[in-house]
Amino acid sequence: MFKKIMILLVAVALMASCNQSKNTGHSHDHGGHEHTDGDEHAEENHTISETYWVNNNEVFVEYTHMLLNEVTPFIISITDTKTGKPVIGADVFVAYTMGTKGIKNSAKFDSNNQYVATLKPSQTGQGKLIVSISINGVTNVHSILNVEVFNDVHDIIHDHEAENSQDIKFSKKDSWKIGLLTHQVQKSEFMSVIRTSGEILPGQTSVAQITSNSAGIVNLSSSNVLEGMSVKSGQLLFTVKGKGMGDDNSDVRYQSAKIEYENAKANYIRVSELNKEKIVSDKEFEQVKGDFLKAESKFNTFSQNYSGGNQQLIAKVNGTIKRLLVKDGDYVNAGQVVATVITRGDLLLKAYLPQSEFHHLNEIQDANFRPATCKTIHNILQLNGKIISRGKSVNEGYSIPLYFSFQTDDDHFVANSFAEVYLLTNSGQEVLSVPVESITEEQGFMFVFVQKSGDTYEKREVVIGKNNGKMVEVISGLSAGERVVSTGAYRVRLASKSSAMPAHAHQH
Repeated sequence: MFKKIMILLVAVALMASCNQSKNTGHSHDHGGHEHTDGDEHAEENHTISETYWVNNNEVFVEYTHMLLNEVTPFIISITDTKTGKPVIGADVFVAYTMGTKGIKNSAKFDSNNQYVATLKPSQTGQGKLIVSISINGVTNVHSILNVEVFNDVHDIIHDHEAENSQDIKFSKKDSWKIGLLTHQVQKSEFMSVIRTSGEILPGQTSVAQITSNSAGIVNLSSSNVLEGMSVKSGQLLFTVKGKGMGDDNSDVRYQSAKIEYENAKANYIRVSELNKEKIVSDKEFEQVKGDFLKAESKFNTFSQNYSGGNQQLIAKVNGTIKRLLVKDGDYVNAGQVVATVITRGDLLLKAYLPQSEFHHLNEIQDANFRPATCKTIHNILQLNGKIISRGKSVNEGYSIPLYFSFQTDDDHFVANSFAEVYLLTNSGQEVLSVPVESITEEQGFMFVFVQKSGDTYEKREVVIGKNNGKMVEVISGLSAGERVVSTGAYRVRLASKSSAMPAHAHQH
C-alpha cells in the first residue's frame, strides 16, 4: 500500500515540477532554529529557506540539511498576501522522494501559526523535496529539486552564498502582527499626472429639501437637530403648529384636502356607474378619475405627516443635514424650505486645472484624489465614477474647473471639504512602478525594501520619477519580478536601524 502511495506522490510531483511556482531560490541562515530533535549539530548545520507565491499566498519553508537517520523539522509559514496575516486551517504535508522511493509526513499547526512536519531519511543521495498545501479544497504541490541527504554533518558542502551583513531580518511573527504586505514590481501603463487641488461637492441628485406644506410655528424635534447631524429616512425632524393662525395653517389645509378628497371620491364613484351605462363618455370619466387620483395623493401626503392639528416634517432619505434654515420657534410659510439633507451615495469632485496645462484638458479621463478628511488615496473609476464636465473658461481662481461624479457610502467623504488631486491623462507609458507607501526617504535619497525571502529584506536605493498619488515611477534600482514592501515599510526601516536584529527562532 505504501509503495502505491509513493508512486502516486512521485507522479504528482513530476507534473507539479513542470509548472513550478515562482520562487526566490534558496537562502541560508547561520542563526538556525531551536529544536529538541536532531539538534546536536545545530551550530554547524545551517538553516535553508525557500519562498514562493501561489494562489494569493506566500509560502515560506525553513529546514536544515537532511542527515541520514536523523529527524529534520520543516517549518512552513503561509501568509495571505491580501491581508498580511497567517493562513489557518490548511492541510499541509511534506515528502522527500529519491527515485521510486520516498517518505512523507503531515504537518501540524502550532502556537506560532506555523505548520511543522518532520522527516527521517534512511538513505543518502540527491532527491526532491515536495510541499503540498490544500486551502479551501484547492491543492498546490511545489517541488524543491536537488535536495541532498548527507551521511553526517561533516559531509555537508557549504557552497551557499555568505549571508549579507546588510540583510534585514523581520520575523514572520512580527510581519503578521503589523499585516506586512508586498508588491511585485511589473511594467504597466503609467498615466501622465497633473497634480492640483480640488474639493468634494454634493451631487445634483444627492441634495433633498425638507419643505413645510403649511404655515405655522416650527419646532425642532430635539436640540440635536443641527447642521452635520446624520439622519435616517422617516426620522422626525420638525413639527409645524399652525392651528388658529389663519387660513394657511396645517389644520385648515388638512381639512381642506380631506373635503376635496371625499368630494372627488364620491364624484368618481357616481361617474363610474354612469360610464358603465354609457350615459357619461369615456373622456369625461377619465377627467373625473384623474381629479380623484390627484385629490387622493394630496390627502395621503397630508395624512402621513399630520397629527393633532400639526404637520410633521420627516427626512425622506438617509444622509446628513447640510443646511438648517430655521430656528426653533420661527414662523414658516407654506412651501418654505426648512433644511437640506445630503445623501452620501452621489458626490462630485471639482478639480482645478492650471491654465498652463490647458492643452491636456481633453486627455484627462480619470483622477486619483485624497480628501482632507482621510489619508487614503481614492480613484474615480474604482468608485464607479467618470468625468462629466470640462470647463472652457477660467474661473476666479485663475484655473479651469473639471467635474467628476462618483458614488460612495464612506463616512470619510465630507461635502464641501478640500482634496489633493492627481489628474490622469490617457497618454500613459509602460514603466516600472511601486506603491507610494513603498518609498522611504533618508537625507534626500529614496529607498525601498526588497524582499529576498520570507523573513529577509534588503534596503535599496532607487531613483523615482512621476507620482500619481497611488503609484510612483521607478527609473532605476529595481527589476521586474522583484517584490517590495508596500505596507509596513516604516517598521522594516526601524528594524534596519536596530543594532539588535529581531529574534528569529522557533521552539517546538
